[in-house]
Amino acid sequence: MATSTTVSLPVLQTFQQGKGSGNFGMPDFDQLNKLVTQINNLSGNGTLAGVMGLGIGFKTVSTAPTANNLAAVAGDLALATDEVTINLTAVLGAGATYTLPTVAAVVAAFAANGIKVQVGSSYKLRIANESSANFAWTLTADSGATWTLAGTSQAVAQHAVGEWQVLFTSLTAGTMTSMGGYALTQAP
Repeated sequence: MATSTTVSLPVLQTFQQGKGSGNFGMPDFDQLNKLVTQINNLSGNGTLAGVMGLGIGFKTVSTAPTANNLAAVAGDLALATDEVTINLTAVLGAGATYTLPTVAAVVAAFAANGIKVQVGSSYKLRIANESSANFAWTLTADSGATWTLAGTSQAVAQHAVGEWQVLFTSLTAGTMTSMGGYALTQAP
């Protein structure tokens, strides 16, 4: 006999309305983690795409950087088709870089999730810096420079979120354009 799991709508509504933990109109990462955990029980891969038609993915990364660099995992960038949020929580001793995998690796990770990337496909990437030390994470291109980074800033300060528009210009090249960001604030 098949079993079923349901997603708690109050958790989803709290996330969508930006309520909880005193946030002002911003997603509550604790509530989002709970929602993604429930979805993981359904889908097994951390993506909401196809389960509820939301196309939203979320991943907390607590891995400490080596020599002030952390290599991004292609699968983390390919969690969903509309929006992906990476929450970096490692304790930093200095500013650190978050180095992108190749475009081809991200395309392959999408394919592993059953999503076919086409030239012109795009989505929004958010990187949250919730590290406990007052240092920035800076997004950098892979060593093969398959990503073109554009926009005003690639850095995300502590307790802030940076946003990028990701565009696949081919299956081996892409552009990430910084759209700015915002501070993560809590009510007193």
